[in-house]
Amino acid sequence: MTAALERTDALAQPMLRAKRLGLHTQHQAVVIMRTDCHVCRSEGLAARSQVLVSTGNREVQATLFQIEGGELIALDEVALSETAWTILGIADGEAVKVTHAPAIESLASVRRRIYGNRLDASAFTAIVKDIVAGRYTDVHLAAFLTAGAALPLDEQETADLTGAMVEVGERMRWDAPIVVDKHCIGGLPGNRTTPIIVAIVAAQGLIMPKTSSRAITSPAGTADTMETLAPVDLDIATLRRVVEAEGGCIAWGGAVHLSPADDIFVRVERELDVDTEGQLIASVLSKKISAGSTHVVIDIPVGPTAKVRSEELAGHLAERMGGRRAFRPDRDMSPDRWFTAGRPGDRAGARGSRCPGCPSKCRRCAGRSQEARRDACGCSARNRRKSGNG
Repeated sequence: MTAALERTDALAQPMLRAKRLGLHTQHQAVVIMRTDCHVCRSEGLAARSQVLVSTGNREVQATLFQIEGGELIALDEVALSETAWTILGIADGEAVKVTHAPAIESLASVRRRIYGNRLDASAFTAIVKDIVAGRYTDVHLAAFLTAGAALPLDEQETADLTGAMVEVGERMRWDAPIVVDKHCIGGLPGNRTTPIIVAIVAAQGLIMPKTSSRAITSPAGTADTMETLAPVDLDIATLRRVVEAEGGCIAWGGAVHLSPADDIFVRVERELDVDTEGQLIASVLSKKISAGSTHVVIDIPVGPTAKVRSEELAGHLAERMGGRRAFRPDRDMSPDRWFTAGRPGDRAGARGSRCPGCPSKCRRCAGRSQEARRDACGCSARNRRKSGNG
C-alpha cells in the first residue's frame, strides 16, 4: 500500500534534472524545456508560460521557452538561466519540480488601477511584495507603471506606495541625531554634483550615507558615473563600515537592497522612457527613509531639456515632497545649459570639462576656472613647458 502511494505521488510530482545553461538574461528568470518533455505535456505548458521551479524550500518563478530535439538538453532536463540558477542556489543535476505558476492575486489591483480606480495601502503592499518576489513579468510591471501615468497617483496613493517600498526592503539606522542626504531629480547629462557634495559634507563631520540609482532617462546615472572612480556595488555591511570610517559614502541603491522595488521600477522605466511624478516621489522618499536620513535636500533642475520644464512644475513637485524652496537660480543662468555642455556618458560625467591646453580630459581639473586650471593642472603645465610657454 505504501509503495503504491509513493508511486502515485511520484507520478503527481514529476521531477527533472536541473542544468546550468550559462544563459544571461539580465534580470529575467528563464527556463528552457523540450517540447516533447513529459512534464510539458502533462502540465499543458507552452512557450512563454509562467512556471514555478522549486526544490525543497526554494523556488523561483520563471518564463518558459521550448526547443525541439535533444542537442541542448535531455528529455528529463530543464535548463535554467543564470538569474534563475542564482535564486535557486542548486547544483548541476539536482532534482527540481516544474509546475504552473500560481495566480497572482495582486494583479487584480493593477487592473483596477488601469480602469481608473484608486488603490489603498494594502493593495500597494501586495503589489510591491509580489514584484520584489519576482512574480511580475516585465509586461505586468509596465502595466502597473503606466497605470500610474494615465491617472497620476494622488497624495494618499503616493504615501502608501512609499510605505510599501520601504516595508519590503532593508532599513538602516545610525547612532547620530542628524543624518543628511541629497537627491537630484536628474534628467540632465553631466550634472554630477553628488561626489562633490558628499565629500564636502563628510569633511564637515556630518553623516551622509548616499545611495544613488543607475540611469533612468539619461546616458549615465550617478552610480554609473561614480563606478568609473570607485566600486559602488556595496552591501549594507560594507556601506556601514565605510560611513563609520569616513562619514560619507556613495553606493548603488540596488546593491544594498534598501528599496529593492525601486531598482526594478527603474529598469522598466528606462525601457519605457517614462518617469511619472508619483512614482518619482515614492522612489526618492523610500530610498531616503530606508537609508535612515533625517534631513534631505532635493535638487530639481529646471529647463527646456530637463525632466521638469518650468518653475511652476518644480514648485508643485517640491510641495508634494513636503519641502520648500531654498534656492531659486537666476533666469539668466539657464541651468540646463550649464549641465548639458559636456559630452554625455558615465566617464565624461566623471572626468568633467577639457582642460585648456590639455589633449586629454583631466579629473584633477574638473570644477576649476580656466585660470586655476592653467596654474594647477600638471598636464597643462607639462604641455606649456614643451611648447616653451611655461
